Amino acid sequence: MSETDNLQGAQQKAVKMLESNGLTKMSSWVGEGPMTFRVAGLVGGLVMFLQSLFGFFDQFLSLKPLAATLSVYTLFMGFVIVMLEGQCFPQSIKKVIRSQAKFLTLVNGRGIFYIFVGTLNMAQNDFARTCVGLYMAVIGVVMFGVGVHSKGKLDHVRALLKDESVVRAAFNTVDIEGDNALTAEELGMLCTNLGSTLEPNELETALHSLDKNGDGKVSYDEFIAWWKGDNSSGFVY
Repeated sequence: MSETDNLQGAQQKAVKMLESNGLTKMSSWVGEGPMTFRVAGLVGGLVMFLQSLFGFFDQFLSLKPLAATLSVYTLFMGFVIVMLEGQCFPQSIKKVIRSQAKFLTLVNGRGIFYIFVGTLNMAQNDFARTCVGLYMAVIGVVMFGVGVHSKGKLDHVRALLKDESVVRAAFNTVDIEGDNALTAEELGMLCTNLGSTLEPNELETALHSLDKNGDGKVSYDEFIAWWKGDNSSGFVY
């Protein structure tokens, strides 16, 4: 059996494994995030936006300027969360976010943001808003935990790639499309081949961390930059 046949057989076996674990669904999550996180964040952001809107008018009419100002902050943040998780931003705004606030495009970066927003909402002297703030903070903690865990698995992968020739060989092995870039499925395949199987949420986090230009794939240049320790593609803490 030729080397090409062996390679194709290994790739087919890896693809079947990924399908059985539900990892081939990753391509629809690129740039969006796992549906569980997106829906949870969207619901929380929408409720927070509405609470802040009605709360602002009540506090303004009740002559409570400090509370009204706080409601303006949470109103704006709720709006950002709805737009972010609902994928409502126009492409121009997305580019600004990626260049100026990239942490919002990463799972653990958004986790920190949600913890902050939730804490701010809990500062309001209102039981309902405290509950929503706690909800957002819990989501943030979970998202941050997934991000940290994903980083640990990627660090394991990096440790196994001893030199650039090994990196290139491992990359080429899973580059099924042959376009010198890895899709989410192919990135998951590479990690699995090196003993670090990523859960769906972890894989989405890893892909966002490595994908610098936001095209939904990890090019070889992006991958080798990460392997060499270029922290500009690293995780946000």
